[in-house]
Amino acid sequence: MEKTFRGELNRMRDLLRDRVPFGLARFGHAEMEILQGRLMHQKEVSGGHEYRYAPAEPGNELPRQRLWDSFLFSRPNYLVGINCPHCSLRETEEEKLGDFVWMREHSGQPEDRLTFATIYFYSNYVPFLNEVVPLFATYQTVLVCNAACTTGGLPFQPVQVYRNHYDAWRHDWPLVEQMKRHIAESGISGGLFLFCAGAFGCMLAHQLFEFCPENTYLDIGSSLDPYLFASTPYAKNRRYLKQDPDTQAQESCRWVTL
Repeated sequence: MEKTFRGELNRMRDLLRDRVPFGLARFGHAEMEILQGRLMHQKEVSGGHEYRYAPAEPGNELPRQRLWDSFLFSRPNYLVGINCPHCSLRETEEEKLGDFVWMREHSGQPEDRLTFATIYFYSNYVPFLNEVVPLFATYQTVLVCNAACTTGGLPFQPVQVYRNHYDAWRHDWPLVEQMKRHIAESGISGGLFLFCAGAFGCMLAHQLFEFCPENTYLDIGSSLDPYLFASTPYAKNRRYLKQDPDTQAQESCRWVTL
């Protein structure tokens, strides 16, 4: 069956609704640069208010390997999101397809465990808010988000909130072990864990799903930024969040069958 943008969101929605535990780690532009060890531009550093990645900078080897581990980990119900050609920042169609093929082939994942890195974005964003986010309230939900975030305006109430910090993919690894202890000591099963933590979210999804596959672990990235960063410049700091409703509804990602 052809993989479609809305169909993949529906797949995730149905797994949540049916309380089937699964993991999702999403690898977009930033994660691809880290995996490849090279940037998509001529500058020496990528990043912004959440992280930095400079290939020549010391101290990257171990966290890069941990990201690769997340990318290569393979188990039923562990999904890996990759950039489709629509999402590539490259200039030519050949380069855009090349990035997609690289991520698809190097992940080593079977077709049914691959999905869109942008699964919540563009034309899927309103359905995500209307059909997926309300399901979060039906779970005992644990949230990982930036230390600067506020959670009072969320449309669901997490039972626990962990905080990550700037450059979390390099510096917040102790949080992985802390959360494993919490899961084990509390006997959590059937719970939902949401990660708004950039590339670190991939690591969390992998490590925790491998540790306890009885829960669901979702790397949800910037999808809750309007709530978490309300009344700040970061609330709508991503292109899909800045789009007017008509433009957003018309922009969809596409899968390429090879």
